[in-house]
Amino acid sequence: MIGIVCAPEERPAATELFELFKTPWEFYDSGRDYKAIIITADSREVDLDVPVMLVFGSRRVWVDEQLGTSTGARSESAGGWIDCGSIAYPVAGHTIQIDESGRVRATGPGDVTAVVEFRRGDATVIRCGYDLFSEVERLLTTGQEPECADVATLDLHIDAVRSWLVEAIGILVEIPPVRAGHHYAVCLTHDIDFASIRLHRWDRTLFGFLYRGTIGSVRDLTTGRGDFRRLIRNWAAVMSLPFVYAGLLSDPWQPFDSYLAADGTEATFFVVPFPERGGARLDHARSRRRRVAYDVGDFTTTLRAISIRGHEVAVHGIDAWHDSEAGRVERNRIAEVLGKQPTGTRMHWLCFDEHSPAALEGAGFEYDATSGFNDAVGFKAGTAQVFRPIGVKNLLELPLHVQDTAMFFPGRLNLRERDAWRRLDDLRAAVRRSGGVLTLSWHDRSLAPERLWDRFYDRLLEALRSDGVWFGTAGAVVEWFRQRRAVQFTHIDIDGDSIAVDLHSVDPKASTAGLLIRVHLACEVGSTAIDVPWSGEARLEARLPSLRRKEAPVP
Repeated sequence: MIGIVCAPEERPAATELFELFKTPWEFYDSGRDYKAIIITADSREVDLDVPVMLVFGSRRVWVDEQLGTSTGARSESAGGWIDCGSIAYPVAGHTIQIDESGRVRATGPGDVTAVVEFRRGDATVIRCGYDLFSEVERLLTTGQEPECADVATLDLHIDAVRSWLVEAIGILVEIPPVRAGHHYAVCLTHDIDFASIRLHRWDRTLFGFLYRGTIGSVRDLTTGRGDFRRLIRNWAAVMSLPFVYAGLLSDPWQPFDSYLAADGTEATFFVVPFPERGGARLDHARSRRRRVAYDVGDFTTTLRAISIRGHEVAVHGIDAWHDSEAGRVERNRIAEVLGKQPTGTRMHWLCFDEHSPAALEGAGFEYDATSGFNDAVGFKAGTAQVFRPIGVKNLLELPLHVQDTAMFFPGRLNLRERDAWRRLDDLRAAVRRSGGVLTLSWHDRSLAPERLWDRFYDRLLEALRSDGVWFGTAGAVVEWFRQRRAVQFTHIDIDGDSIAVDLHSVDPKASTAGLLIRVHLACEVGSTAIDVPWSGEARLEARLPSLRRKEAPVP
């Protein structure tokens, strides 16, 4: 069991961090014995006679005096990188140099010594010169800057803490964020912003289509962003428009049929509840551009049919991000069309602020899928895991990692396809490393003229399937993470080469969720891990491999 010593204001961030790093822990109790404690607060009531201590903080504290830790100057400016050798991640706050002679575990901004491991009698002390829970709180609230989007910062914080604990303690148990038999999860989502080109007559959307389908296609061909296939398809689509409006040819913007054919698995469709509503708290120009032309009621039969087939229909919200009552109205409108209450939302144009989680929870949503970038791809909250925003009780956040428009639109990343592919390779590698879910948003028009991002999408789906992923709707993926959160450790016994883990869940569905118990073992060189499937047993027993591993104290 790990004991956490932190300030009261740090408790929400600490709690969420250890829901993501699903290992046995509790807030420090002076009456309990611990094999490891993590200290971030200047507390004088902590018994320092424990085998392993991780001390975080960008200022010198009382514990430093007791441990004899020597520290240097605190950085004058905030921000920088913590480089652990095998991994590196940004920090937004200050760091303090650790001058204690010992094993350097990480360097900080300006190559200062930021993390040092040393011995104090029989105890191992790891002094970290940054504020762990402040960094976690920032990531879960405001998120990180687009410049760091490709770094799963929060997941790397967990990786670093895990590696230090495993090596120091010798053994550690957790429930990893992966479903048995899969390397990670993938959630395919589609934001329905237009639905039909016939609804647009002599407006900005139609003129934009005509320009990009003709002049834009030529420009893309000459700059290497397009090819003759796209040019021909786009020109043909433009010339066919009179026949489309006359009803003689099918509408090229048919997002539901197109994605049902392309995805090959269950997906989530976010639909806007009301036409011609741009929303409040936006300037007039943005509000006007944000309006959609379609009425969701016109697609009642289609939406109910795809829901019956296992796909999910959720709310592409307008004002729910700042107004719970508006959120309830939007949710009820989709419920009228769908015949049942939707559980989730993603805000149109990703409108969001620090008060949005509470507003969405107040509207009755069980999850939100807005946390992402409009102008970058990657990890806005620094994680590939579904998380609970700080300040709410039930709402969970499904992070958005990849938006097609963010990658390819001029004015955003405006990437060539080969460059976009490199970005996605890096994201896939990050999620394979730490587990979690990779969430994609491919918009309703993106398979059709004039965008024609269909071949890239097909290639991406093929690559994801080759990764051995679990495809799930937004609701299904969030529910899996909720079931994982419901499991609690009660006791661990280690006897020679066997381990017994006592655990329980308040959610009976967790026993069939494909959860794993992962046992990390420190070896003479590095570490190894074994996975044991859990099917709801109150006590899970497993044999440990016969390795030359470090002696591990009994938790």
